[in-house]
Amino acid sequence: MRNFFNQLKPKTFQTLCILMCLFGDLSFSGYMYYVFSDKDAYLQNYSLLKGPLSEAMKQQGMSLPPGFEHEIFQIMLQTLLIMLSLFIIAHGIVYTFYYFQKRFAFLYIRFISFMGVLGALLFTSSTISHNPIWGLNFLAVTIAYIFVIFGTYYFPIASKNKQEQ
Repeated sequence: MRNFFNQLKPKTFQTLCILMCLFGDLSFSGYMYYVFSDKDAYLQNYSLLKGPLSEAMKQQGMSLPPGFEHEIFQIMLQTLLIMLSLFIIAHGIVYTFYYFQKRFAFLYIRFISFMGVLGALLFTSSTISHNPIWGLNFLAVTIAYIFVIFGTYYFPIASKNKQEQ
């Protein structure tokens, strides 16, 4: 692997690193949306809560409006999309700082790469049996994050104190 990194320039690695981290972010976000946008699963879970919720509403002299479960589902999806968008935007800002050689962004990328490997392995093991495409996708994410981890050790961004010495 050292031979491969010897052939890369630091800016080339940074670009690859950002693209691989973005791939991981989009994979995790896409899977979260895939899981939570399943309306049949949501309605199945909602049916478990409908009885107790209706009873609680009756005790207060109210009733559930028709189509309430569909409205809650739409609110849940909109909230999920906003949160995933904020997640992608925040990481985009960190990647921009990393591109401009900021140490905190470098450390953050190294940290999320370690967490990404753990998360991707967990997602791979839980999805490979019932949805092999997502499982293989998370296997690719694991490999991408391992590349980033090794690369950040090979192309570190030193702190200001070390650069001055």
